[in-house]
Amino acid sequence: MENRAALVASTVISLLVLLSVAQAATLTVCQSGCDHVSVQSAMSSASSGDTILISDSGGYQGNITINASINLTSNSTTRPTIFSDSASPTILISGSSGASVSNMIVIYNGTSSSGSAMTIQSAAGSKIQNNVVNATGSDENHVGLIIISSSSTTVSGNEIYTTGPGQKNYGVHVKDGSEGNEIINNTVRTMGDGGLNEGVRIESSRNNTVSQNIIFTDDDSGSESANDD
Repeated sequence: MENRAALVASTVISLLVLLSVAQAATLTVCQSGCDHVSVQSAMSSASSGDTILISDSGGYQGNITINASINLTSNSTTRPTIFSDSASPTILISGSSGASVSNMIVIYNGTSSSGSAMTIQSAAGSKIQNNVVNATGSDENHVGLIIISSSSTTVSGNEIYTTGPGQKNYGVHVKDGSEGNEIINNTVRTMGDGGLNEGVRIESSRNNTVSQNIIFTDDDSGSESANDD
Protein backbone atom coordinates (compact mmCIF):
# COMPACT_ATOMS: atom_id res chain seq x y z
CA MET A 1 0.00 0.00 0.00
CA GLU A 2 2.83 2.35 0.91
CA ASN A 3 4.63 1.51 -2.34
CA ARG A 4 1.46 2.24 -4.33
CA ALA A 5 1.06 5.62 -2.58
CA ALA A 6 4.69 6.49 -3.26
CA LEU A 7 4.25 5.51 -6.92
CA VAL A 8 1.15 7.69 -7.24
CA ALA A 9 2.92 10.64 -5.60
CA SER A 10 5.92 10.22 -7.89
CA THR A 11 3.69 10.07 -10.96
CA VAL A 12 1.82 13.22 -9.94
CA ILE A 13 5.10 15.11 -9.41
CA SER A 14 6.42 13.95 -12.79
CA LEU A 15 3.23 15.07 -14.52
CA LEU A 16 3.44 18.48 -12.85
CA VAL A 17 7.05 18.88 -13.99
CA LEU A 18 6.17 17.86 -17.54
CA LEU A 19 3.21 20.24 -17.54
CA SER A 20 5.43 23.10 -16.37
CA VAL A 21 7.97 22.40 -19.10
CA ALA A 22 5.25 22.04 -21.73
CA GLN A 23 3.77 25.40 -20.80
CA ALA A 24 7.04 27.30 -21.34
CA ALA A 25 7.14 28.77 -24.84
CA THR A 26 9.59 30.56 -27.12
CA LEU A 27 8.17 33.63 -28.84
CA THR A 28 10.19 34.88 -31.80
CA VAL A 29 10.66 38.51 -32.86
CA CYS A 30 12.05 39.79 -36.17
CA GLN A 31 11.25 42.26 -38.91
CA SER A 32 9.32 39.69 -40.93
CA GLY A 33 8.24 36.06 -40.62
CA CYS A 34 8.28 35.69 -36.82
CA ASP A 35 5.60 35.52 -34.15
CA HIS A 36 5.95 39.26 -33.45
CA VAL A 37 7.50 42.33 -35.08
CA SER A 38 8.00 44.25 -31.81
CA VAL A 39 9.52 43.26 -28.49
CA GLN A 40 6.71 44.89 -26.51
CA SER A 41 4.10 42.89 -28.41
CA ALA A 42 5.93 39.67 -27.59
CA MET A 43 6.29 40.75 -23.96
CA SER A 44 2.54 41.38 -23.73
CA SER A 45 1.86 37.85 -25.01
CA ALA A 46 4.49 36.08 -22.89
CA SER A 47 3.94 34.23 -19.63
CA SER A 48 6.29 33.52 -16.76
CA GLY A 49 8.92 30.99 -17.85
CA ASP A 50 8.76 31.94 -21.54
CA THR A 51 11.67 33.01 -23.74
CA ILE A 52 11.48 35.92 -26.16
CA LEU A 53 14.03 35.36 -28.91
CA ILE A 54 14.97 38.17 -31.30
CA SER A 55 16.30 36.38 -34.36
CA ASP A 56 17.77 39.26 -36.37
CA SER A 57 20.09 42.23 -35.78
CA GLY A 58 17.44 44.92 -36.33
CA GLY A 59 16.57 47.94 -34.21
CA TYR A 60 13.59 47.82 -31.85
CA GLN A 61 11.77 50.44 -29.81
CA GLY A 62 12.42 50.27 -26.09
CA ASN A 63 10.46 51.37 -23.00
CA ILE A 64 9.97 47.66 -22.36
CA THR A 65 8.80 46.43 -18.97
CA ILE A 66 9.55 42.89 -17.81
CA ASN A 67 7.43 41.98 -14.79
CA ALA A 68 7.60 38.18 -14.91
CA SER A 69 10.24 35.46 -15.10
CA ILE A 70 10.89 35.98 -18.82
CA ASN A 71 14.14 35.42 -20.71
CA LEU A 72 14.79 38.14 -23.32
CA THR A 73 17.62 37.05 -25.60
CA SER A 74 18.81 36.77 -29.21
CA ASN A 75 20.68 34.39 -31.46
CA SER A 76 24.32 34.17 -30.41
CA THR A 77 25.46 35.28 -33.88
CA THR A 78 23.26 38.40 -33.97
CA ARG A 79 22.84 41.17 -31.43
CA PRO A 80 19.77 43.36 -31.98
CA THR A 81 19.52 46.94 -30.69
CA ILE A 82 16.79 48.08 -28.32
CA PHE A 83 16.73 51.86 -28.02
CA SER A 84 14.80 54.67 -26.34
CA ASP A 85 14.91 58.47 -26.43
CA SER A 86 12.14 59.04 -23.86
CA ALA A 87 12.35 59.71 -20.11
CA SER A 88 11.72 56.04 -19.24
CA PRO A 89 14.38 53.31 -19.07
CA THR A 90 14.96 51.44 -22.29
CA ILE A 91 14.38 48.18 -20.39
CA LEU A 92 12.76 48.03 -16.94
CA ILE A 93 12.69 44.84 -14.86
CA SER A 94 10.17 45.43 -12.11
CA GLY A 95 8.67 43.27 -9.38
CA SER A 96 9.73 39.99 -10.98
CA SER A 97 11.76 36.99 -9.91
CA GLY A 98 14.24 35.36 -12.26
CA ALA A 99 13.96 37.61 -15.34
CA SER A 100 16.97 37.71 -17.65
CA VAL A 101 18.32 39.83 -20.52
CA SER A 102 21.22 38.60 -22.66
CA ASN A 103 22.93 39.15 -26.03
CA MET A 104 21.41 42.61 -26.59
CA ILE A 105 22.55 46.14 -27.42
CA VAL A 106 20.53 48.39 -25.10
CA ILE A 107 20.75 52.15 -25.71
CA TYR A 108 19.27 55.12 -23.88
CA ASN A 109 19.55 58.37 -25.85
CA GLY A 110 17.00 60.60 -24.12
CA THR A 111 17.12 64.27 -23.21
CA SER A 112 16.01 64.07 -19.57
CA SER A 113 18.22 64.00 -16.51
CA SER A 114 18.63 60.72 -14.61
CA GLY A 115 17.96 58.50 -17.61
CA SER A 116 19.05 54.85 -17.71
CA ALA A 117 19.45 52.19 -20.34
CA MET A 118 18.40 49.47 -17.91
CA THR A 119 16.68 49.65 -14.52
CA ILE A 120 16.03 46.76 -12.15
CA GLN A 121 13.57 47.73 -9.43
CA SER A 122 12.07 45.65 -6.61
CA ALA A 123 13.12 42.43 -8.33
CA ALA A 124 14.99 39.29 -7.30
CA GLY A 125 17.28 36.91 -9.14
CA SER A 126 17.59 38.92 -12.37
CA LYS A 127 20.41 38.04 -14.78
CA ILE A 128 22.00 40.64 -17.08
CA GLN A 129 24.62 38.91 -19.21
CA ASN A 130 26.64 39.49 -22.39
CA ASN A 131 24.98 42.77 -23.36
CA VAL A 132 26.25 46.12 -24.60
CA VAL A 133 24.53 48.74 -22.42
CA ASN A 134 24.94 52.40 -23.37
CA ALA A 135 23.44 55.53 -21.79
CA THR A 136 24.19 58.39 -24.18
CA GLY A 137 21.67 61.06 -23.15
CA SER A 138 22.14 64.80 -23.60
CA ASP A 139 21.82 65.73 -19.91
CA GLU A 140 23.67 64.77 -16.72
CA ASN A 141 23.19 62.01 -14.15
CA HIS A 142 22.83 59.11 -16.56
CA VAL A 143 23.27 55.48 -15.60
CA GLY A 144 23.95 52.49 -17.81
CA LEU A 145 22.39 50.03 -15.35
CA ILE A 146 20.66 50.96 -12.09
CA ILE A 147 19.63 48.42 -9.43
CA ILE A 148 17.04 49.71 -6.95
CA SER A 149 15.73 47.79 -3.93
CA SER A 150 16.59 44.50 -5.60
CA SER A 151 18.41 41.33 -4.57
CA SER A 152 20.48 38.48 -6.01
CA THR A 153 21.03 40.18 -9.38
CA THR A 154 23.87 38.80 -11.53
CA VAL A 155 25.51 41.32 -13.88
CA SER A 156 28.29 39.61 -15.83
CA GLY A 157 30.08 39.71 -19.17
CA ASN A 158 28.60 43.06 -20.21
CA GLU A 159 30.08 46.17 -21.81
CA ILE A 160 28.51 49.13 -20.03
CA TYR A 161 29.08 52.69 -21.28
CA THR A 162 27.82 56.02 -20.00
CA THR A 163 28.86 58.77 -22.40
CA GLY A 164 26.48 61.64 -21.69
CA PRO A 165 27.68 65.15 -20.78
CA GLY A 166 27.50 66.71 -17.33
CA GLN A 167 28.33 65.07 -14.02
CA LYS A 168 27.21 62.23 -11.75
CA ASN A 169 27.17 59.72 -14.56
CA TYR A 170 27.52 56.11 -13.37
CA GLY A 171 28.11 52.90 -15.26
CA VAL A 172 26.33 50.83 -12.61
CA HIS A 173 24.44 52.27 -9.63
CA VAL A 174 23.25 49.97 -6.83
CA LYS A 175 21.04 51.72 -4.26
CA ASP A 176 18.12 51.80 -1.83
CA GLY A 177 18.57 48.62 0.18
CA SER A 178 19.72 46.37 -2.64
CA GLU A 179 21.37 43.23 -1.29
CA GLY A 180 23.34 40.22 -2.50
CA ASN A 181 23.92 41.50 -6.05
CA GLU A 182 27.01 40.52 -8.06
CA ILE A 183 28.77 42.83 -10.55
CA ILE A 184 31.42 40.56 -12.04
CA ASN A 185 33.60 40.42 -15.19
CA ASN A 186 32.18 43.49 -16.93
CA THR A 187 33.86 46.31 -18.83
CA VAL A 188 32.54 49.67 -17.59
CA ARG A 189 33.44 53.06 -19.05
CA THR A 190 31.97 56.28 -17.66
CA MET A 191 32.58 59.64 -19.34
CA GLY A 192 31.25 63.13 -18.56
CA ASP A 193 32.13 66.81 -18.87
CA GLY A 194 31.77 67.42 -15.12
CA GLY A 195 33.07 65.60 -12.05
CA LEU A 196 31.73 62.80 -9.86
CA ASN A 197 31.53 60.31 -12.71
CA GLU A 198 31.99 56.78 -11.36
CA GLY A 199 32.22 53.32 -12.84
CA VAL A 200 30.30 51.48 -10.13
CA ARG A 201 28.53 53.22 -7.25
CA ILE A 202 26.89 51.39 -4.34
CA GLU A 203 24.99 53.28 -1.69
CA SER A 204 22.56 52.46 1.12
CA SER A 205 22.92 48.77 0.27
CA ARG A 206 24.74 45.76 1.69
CA ASN A 207 26.45 42.45 0.91
CA ASN A 208 26.99 43.26 -2.75
CA THR A 209 30.00 41.98 -4.73
CA VAL A 210 32.02 44.03 -7.23
CA SER A 211 34.84 41.91 -8.65
CA GLN A 212 37.07 41.34 -11.71
CA ASN A 213 35.65 44.25 -13.70
CA ILE A 214 37.63 46.52 -16.03
CA ILE A 215 36.50 50.04 -15.13
CA PHE A 216 37.42 53.39 -16.69
CA THR A 217 36.23 56.80 -15.55
CA ASP A 218 36.57 60.11 -17.41
CA ASP A 219 40.11 60.53 -16.08
CA ASP A 220 41.00 56.95 -17.11
CA SER A 221 41.80 56.10 -13.51
CA GLY A 222 40.21 52.68 -13.86
CA SER A 223 38.81 53.06 -10.36
CA GLU A 224 35.52 51.82 -9.02
CA SER A 225 33.57 53.53 -6.28
CA ALA A 226 31.76 51.05 -4.09
CA ASN A 227 30.24 52.11 -0.78
CA ASP A 228 28.59 48.94 0.49
CA ASP A 229 26.97 50.00 3.77
